[in-house]
Amino acid sequence: MAGTERVSVPELPEVETIVRELRPHLVGRRIRSAQVLRPTVCTFSADQLRGAVVRRIERRGKYILVHLDRRGTTPVLAFHLGMTGQLLRASPDLPPDKHTHIVLRLSGLADELRFRDVRRFGEACLYRSPPDLHRALLDRLGPEAHTVTSTQLARAAWTSSRPIKPLLMDQEKVAGLGNIYTDESLWQARLHPLRPSDSLSADELGELAFCTRAVLREAVGDRGSSVDDYLTPDGSAGRYQQRHAVYGRPGEPCPRCSAAIERIRLQGRGTHFCPKCQSAPGHGDDRED
Repeated sequence: MAGTERVSVPELPEVETIVRELRPHLVGRRIRSAQVLRPTVCTFSADQLRGAVVRRIERRGKYILVHLDRRGTTPVLAFHLGMTGQLLRASPDLPPDKHTHIVLRLSGLADELRFRDVRRFGEACLYRSPPDLHRALLDRLGPEAHTVTSTQLARAAWTSSRPIKPLLMDQEKVAGLGNIYTDESLWQARLHPLRPSDSLSADELGELAFCTRAVLREAVGDRGSSVDDYLTPDGSAGRYQQRHAVYGRPGEPCPRCSAAIERIRLQGRGTHFCPKCQSAPGHGDDRED
């Protein structure tokens, strides 16, 4: 394959899996100690976390949001995993490696919670309150991909002539999608990734919304896709990569029609599709050698 493939970024299914698996271990516990080992990745000091109680954990788009209660205030610790970020439970007997940036010890929990990121494109930010979080971050995110409707997709698609794949990956248009699940959703909907967004009909957008929701539901059920660095908090891998129809399968047969899966570069991203099932737009494409 020509060019250098970027590392796959954890998307909605991976982040949702992390949230669901951390929730029963962290909610209701107090942060007894905190270490910020690499301040350049974080926007806060360890002192701002000590003594805080975890009230709830949720996901918005690709963000993990840890809502805290600390001395009458309600700060929110937000994690974005970037390309290689991991939130892992680890034994205190195991020394943190050089890629570990935050270590939290919580009351009643034997393991530590560690934020690890080899490439350092991830980040951890502490917001003073939920309203501050919304103003600074959440208000600019689009509707959630796992509940997106045809009406919401039409509102974004019919005002843009750019290809449908980058539009779906624009977090201000649809929150939570990245390279893997955009390719898989477009294949399910039989839409070529280079189709101009404003060329899609209402029926096509309805099918795309349905397929996107279905793909994400199945991927969450399989605990996400482990194709690069993604691991669940207990250090195990996801399973959905075993069900990929097109992503990461160039040259292999399409599960639907047996045509060879193709791969192109689209705005710097490796993009996978079936040339038979997903009709190409009239302006051609950018095939790789």
